[in-house]
Amino acid sequence: MSFLLSGPILFVDEDELVVCIELFSERIRRDVILRPTLDRLVGNRWGDAEAQAYSLFHATLFWDALPQIDPNWLARAARLLKSDEVDKLSETLLLCILETFPIDSAGELCEIATELASTLKAIIATDGLERQRQLLRTYARLNAGALLSSF
Repeated sequence: MSFLLSGPILFVDEDELVVCIELFSERIRRDVILRPTLDRLVGNRWGDAEAQAYSLFHATLFWDALPQIDPNWLARAARLLKSDEVDKLSETLLLCILETFPIDSAGELCEIATELASTLKAIIATDGLERQRQLLRTYARLNAGALLSSF
């Protein structure tokens, strides 16, 4: 019996994704190195930040909705975060993914986390007009749910 699959085959449970995002949020809030910058970036809106992270991962994984990323938040993140802080955030997120998901399910999530970190670091490394161009390009990719595409 043959059949056609029109969507991605993923073994990611939505509840596991919620647990992973909450674990990540908890760990970075306790991190003494990251917390000062994240306090300026997130403030006391951790629930909103977790919801946005969930929305971004869910949309990128399942292609069923478009995340609504705030362009001001993205620009503020590029202005406030340093490259080594992005590395630490990425490392923490990858560890949370590997702790939450079975290894065969974690690959796609790790790819999203790695792409997000490298994109943010590329923006941080620029300034002026080039930074504005990269912010606009990244904002379009994120809001289209196309983080893993090269459009």
